[in-house]
Amino acid sequence: MTQRWNRDILAGISTFLTILYLFILYPQLLAMGGVDQGSAFTATIVVTVVSTLFLGFYANFPVALGPGLGAGAFLVYSLVLNQEISWNTALGLVFWCAFAMFLISLFKLRQKLIYNLPPALRIGTLSGIGLFLISIGLKELNIIARDPDTFWKFEGIGSPTHIVVFLALVLLIILYQRRVAICYIIAILFGCALGLGWNLFEIQEIAAMAPPALTTDIIQADLASALQIPCSLLALFLINIFDTSASITTLASMAELSDEKGHIRNLNKVVLTDGSGSMLAAILGVGTLSFLVESTVGIKVGGRTGRVAIVVAILSLCALFFYPLIASIPFFVTAPVLLVIGGAMVMEIKKLTWNNFTDLVPALLTFITIPLTFSIYAGFALGFVSFTILKALRGQAKQVHPICWIITLFFLYNFFHC
Repeated sequence: MTQRWNRDILAGISTFLTILYLFILYPQLLAMGGVDQGSAFTATIVVTVVSTLFLGFYANFPVALGPGLGAGAFLVYSLVLNQEISWNTALGLVFWCAFAMFLISLFKLRQKLIYNLPPALRIGTLSGIGLFLISIGLKELNIIARDPDTFWKFEGIGSPTHIVVFLALVLLIILYQRRVAICYIIAILFGCALGLGWNLFEIQEIAAMAPPALTTDIIQADLASALQIPCSLLALFLINIFDTSASITTLASMAELSDEKGHIRNLNKVVLTDGSGSMLAAILGVGTLSFLVESTVGIKVGGRTGRVAIVVAILSLCALFFYPLIASIPFFVTAPVLLVIGGAMVMEIKKLTWNNFTDLVPALLTFITIPLTFSIYAGFALGFVSFTILKALRGQAKQVHPICWIITLFFLYNFFHC
């Protein structure tokens, strides 16, 4: 008994160290869309603590649950910056998306979506979002910029901050390839050391007696306005479904929590926790939640029960009081993490069946469209429509699940009305 507890505690500590970067990077991502970084920091940690704690107690699942970078990038860049939708409306989308996910989880429909949506489109979506994250990172570093004629143009490198990014990126890639568990934190600490040594930034304080307060502008979701943009709502919904199906099946398999048919133990409780946690996220002012794949580190250590999630939640709560330190870290220090995470997502593309034309074309269309247009919705639309049409033309219409037909018809309708 004591040995199992010690193993789960060690797994929880390991998982916490691997997700710690999220508390630095995610508030920075939201701040790019005009959100107060301090409020975003507090909301990110509170949502992570509550949802992960619930996941441990209720679902007995050894995984951390926190805001997803893919959904966050969609909200900030595709909606707030690209479509000029207010942050409050974006939060309204998060709430309705989470509410829909909670309902379909309650009636056990979400499980069917996880098992029946086309794997090729899931691969194309995850890879496209990965390239999207890389584009965001390079753009915010002023290495590339949008160009009306060529989509993107090269701005140049050579500044001291770019040197820090390059050196930290090289170190991170080496550590990542060697499967070092805390590679993200090591790279951030290395970047901090270089930045401080070259006087590129300074740290004023380490900790504070109280975390930043949640400001009213971040926690006021506009539910009515969100219902007026169903296209964006569907896109966010699909992002979460694909993200869930990818991460939860991988994590459950590694933790030996799925049977020989791939059915996951306590899946209903797990997805209900995700849905309710995402509603809380909308109320507090951050994006929808994701099962953090970094939890594989804790699973590899031997974590198999919800005690792992409970330990992660307790340690995450302690991080609330170190906002002065975290707020001092500039984006160029965390950018290598964003680039490597994006690169890891892009690598999903190698899982495609390259000799299956009806799977390959829709997946590649999704993969390419997302970063070129900065619109995940556009990638989904082209992917689903081309997948369904190609299957039908090749006499394989029976391979298309009714859910895919419904989604495709919705996209076709909105091509002319959205």
